[in-house]
Amino acid sequence: MKVIHFMNEAPLAFPSKLAMEIDRKDNIEVLIVAFYGDIDETVSKNIQTVSLDSSRRLDLESYRNLRSLIIDQDVDIVHTHPNATGSIARLVAVTTDAKVVDTRHNDHTHFALLRRLPDLPASAVTDCYISNSKHTLNSFSKLKNSIIRLTGGSHDVVYNGIDTAIESRIPDDPPISVDSPSVVSVAHYTKQKNHETLVDSVELVRESIPDAKLVLVGDGPRYEAIEEYIDNKGLSDAVIQTGFIQDRYDMLAVVKEADVFAISSWYEGFCVAAVEAMFLQTPVAVSDIDVLHEVVGPTGLFSDPSSPESFAENIVQLLEDKSTRDSLGEAASKRVREKFSLEQTAEGYIRAYRELIDAN
Repeated sequence: MKVIHFMNEAPLAFPSKLAMEIDRKDNIEVLIVAFYGDIDETVSKNIQTVSLDSSRRLDLESYRNLRSLIIDQDVDIVHTHPNATGSIARLVAVTTDAKVVDTRHNDHTHFALLRRLPDLPASAVTDCYISNSKHTLNSFSKLKNSIIRLTGGSHDVVYNGIDTAIESRIPDDPPISVDSPSVVSVAHYTKQKNHETLVDSVELVRESIPDAKLVLVGDGPRYEAIEEYIDNKGLSDAVIQTGFIQDRYDMLAVVKEADVFAISSWYEGFCVAAVEAMFLQTPVAVSDIDVLHEVVGPTGLFSDPSSPESFAENIVQLLEDKSTRDSLGEAASKRVREKFSLEQTAEGYIRAYRELIDAN
């Protein structure tokens, strides 16, 4: 079986790791095709890659090259992701003999109309949608579901997974070390991630634990806005913004050293960052939203994302009670090993691929 994983870029992140894990299996050959051409060196060393080196979204020559690649390589499956280039790639793939698979990563009910509309034509040519959680699957619009049903497409749920060998690669000394009780959050700086609630909560936490600190890992369009928010509240000594940590294992070292991991998102599709913290036995305090109950289960504490008081209460409980931290951390790590390993994820995708080919 030959599979193309089509991406905008190929950093060392979940889609690339998934492609590499699938490629390790017998009788499956995976080729990563990066539309814009940014391919991580580790990725290129471990799997076949092709860069289309496009400079713009509507680069017709790049899509012609993709079509030629699908035909010349006799590709069985073209696997895309939910973005504009992925939608166009699906429309290209349907002009070949390849089957089309698309992964959905987030809650569709929060997508703007302009983001949803370009995806609708591609829905009609997608043979199988794979959602990263039941919640993501249930967030599909009625119109989208109708198109999928009328055109004979199918749905499946395959949870995201993490590499359970990561712990052996994490350095002993993290790039950011905090000598006081610490809460870490790893998230892209967008409105979805709702950093303000965590910043407000640490102010309340410090009423009980004066030396507590919040470590915010990541970057994004709202980085400076949150930095200003922290300054205006006079919390610069309580909140550390690390920016983006290039080496993923350095980032995980920061998570592993922290006493608590927290995420206050308004919505999620899955939340790999929380799962990585769970695996590392860092107890989690997360938003009280359906998908995080699906992912975290009984191994974390849940807080209203609109309530800093709710987050502060749970964070203080975890910081002050080591036995609770230890018991939740152990239970969470066990849950990840049982449900969310990258190997299990790869097996789920391979099953979906084979069902499509067998049906054909």
